[in-house]
Amino acid sequence: MEANLLDDDDSPSQADIEASEAAKTAGTTLFKEGQVEAALAEYHNACALDPGNSGAALNTAMCCLKLEQWKEAFAAADRVLWLTGGANAKAWFRRGCAASALQMWTEAFFDLTEAVTLEPADTGIKSKLSEAREALQAAKEEFYFSYNTTVEPVYEGLKAQQPCYLRVLDMPLEEVKRMEDMHGDGFIIEEIVEDDTLGNRTAQPPTASQDDDNPTWCDEDDEVPVEVALPGRALWLWQSFLKDLRTLLSLTINVRLGTEGCKLIAEALRNVQQLETLRLMGCGARWQGAEAMANALAQNTSLLTLDFSYNMLGARGVKALVTNGLTENERLTRLSLAGNHIGKKGIEAISSLLSTQGATRGAVVELDLSHNLLDYKDMRTLAPALRQDSTMQILDLSCNDLRSDMVYRLGVSAFAHSEMLVLDVRGHNVAKSTMKRLEEKGRFKRCQVKYGKKDEYHNSGPQTLGTFPSLAKIY
Repeated sequence: MEANLLDDDDSPSQADIEASEAAKTAGTTLFKEGQVEAALAEYHNACALDPGNSGAALNTAMCCLKLEQWKEAFAAADRVLWLTGGANAKAWFRRGCAASALQMWTEAFFDLTEAVTLEPADTGIKSKLSEAREALQAAKEEFYFSYNTTVEPVYEGLKAQQPCYLRVLDMPLEEVKRMEDMHGDGFIIEEIVEDDTLGNRTAQPPTASQDDDNPTWCDEDDEVPVEVALPGRALWLWQSFLKDLRTLLSLTINVRLGTEGCKLIAEALRNVQQLETLRLMGCGARWQGAEAMANALAQNTSLLTLDFSYNMLGARGVKALVTNGLTENERLTRLSLAGNHIGKKGIEAISSLLSTQGATRGAVVELDLSHNLLDYKDMRTLAPALRQDSTMQILDLSCNDLRSDMVYRLGVSAFAHSEMLVLDVRGHNVAKSTMKRLEEKGRFKRCQVKYGKKDEYHNSGPQTLGTFPSLAKIY
């Protein structure tokens, strides 16, 4: 890619930062006067002017809790955790309170535990944590008694069938028509269909021929998977089943497992050495689940496709998954880490992975980093690896925090790339002049650059994902 990629800073201006602080101060005054809705509007304005204003985002969460806007409170507190690297106890507490109100007991227990760790003397946090612990235990017991008779026949049937391709969902795909804006970033997926999976694109990576030493692409998009609909914690009963399912080639799970569930799945997959496709989308793995999965994948030498999107990994989880689980894999060609708040350490790990392509390992030809709030600094970290790369075919950077000049540089670099077929930078407010310049630069080029403003992106949606969790922006 071009050597002059990403030259200028993309931070908010000083005037925007000052205006953001003024809006935050105005919001605090209104909140003290009891005008919560008016205060919330000011805090929203402050966040729009300066996306890095963590104080305004934290106060947004407080207002949303007061107004019982639980999902909005969860997303606002989550943004604070992303901005502060998880160092804000109030953000952990407020996100935990929102999760409790949403009856997301695993998330509530996790968040409130983190809050207690940072503020061990706070009795209010301890009390809320005790409530979440009791509710979580009650939910587990209710699940066991409610679903045990439902799960057991499915378990026995699959064990007898020994499928190679398995997809597990909360409900059949045909029942899912439209989703809310559950990421909290303003982008809506119109519907979920079977084509909306990583790897099923217009531009496909090349398949290996029958004469090659390596086998042909084996993906559930080419075969009809066995599909079952089960509640999330049902998979906790499957550890022994997956250990025995040594013929499994493709596993897709669109069920909220939580950290402990992902650990059990990871332990089971240690024995499935020929697994080629693994999709754990919106499972709530967090960094603990990612570390467990990385240890399991480190022993797998056949993995071709990994989709770990919308799993609340954060920088620590992404780094663990990439550094410990994928570095030695010589066959991985498709990787999705969308909606995980990758962070600086995560971007550094991905850059290192891409830099070793062709030298010590195989080549990733399709990479999805959408919905990660990546900005100018993140792109500067990633740029050297992209310049060295000669194999990337599809790069999805949609719905991040990129401005027009950054989108233009990425587009020009993609046009100059020897193998790039698709660069997706939709979901950014690109100036008309920039679009026109890109169209001129891209005339007669093989690479297609997809761009569109945020409001236009509602009608198109990402092309790589099946389903995601209730909220994607999670630290």
